[in-house]
Amino acid sequence: MRKTVSCAVALLSISAATPSFAEITRVQIETREPVTRNFGAVGAYEIVRGHVFGELDPSDPKNVIITDLALAPRNARGRVEYSATFAITKPVDMSKASGFLIYDVPNRGFTLPLTGDPRAMSIW
Repeated sequence: MRKTVSCAVALLSISAATPSFAEITRVQIETREPVTRNFGAVGAYEIVRGHVFGELDPSDPKNVIITDLALAPRNARGRVEYSATFAITKPVDMSKASGFLIYDVPNRGFTLPLTGDPRAMSIW
């Protein structure tokens, strides 16, 4: 019963979330750092860091949830530009990747620590 209630709450939360629409216009990779240890048959990992750039359409009804988006400066196409940093830990040899990505959205700059367990990293 408890598991059913938990699943129902999770599904309700997901269905109640309002999506917004953003378009990625450019990805800039700045560094590639090797991870100091290998992980089983997958082997070496690396951390790829950089910036992602994009645009939002403030007139799109899906973006109304974004606070003060209508007040932001617009580019020549009438869109609001944004940028964000990223860090992805991935296998150096992508042919050995599992095909899964574990994604963490940092809150106020806090990110999950990199541990010796490859399941505790953003992996592909």
